[in-house]
Amino acid sequence: TKLNSTRKENYMPVINISMFEARSDEAKQKIAKDVTDSLVKNTGVDPNYIYIIFEDVATKNWAIAGELYAETVKKQGSST
Repeated sequence: TKLNSTRKENYMPVINISMFEARSDEAKQKIAKDVTDSLVKNTGVDPNYIYIIFEDVATKNWAIAGELYAETVKKQGSST
């Protein structure tokens, strides 16, 4: 089905946000509001149908360029 941009559509976007753990509930609330507001503005979807899932990831479970981020941080700390 084609989207009709002249009427408000009520699709159920589910947004997954993965970040390093330790973000405050206040920070997550602000992020959730900003993301929701942007989707409403840009898609016209009803905010009641927007779901945001935060996934807090430990640095030992996150790899960048083939290396666990926790190890990268250790190396950076020992070189300063």
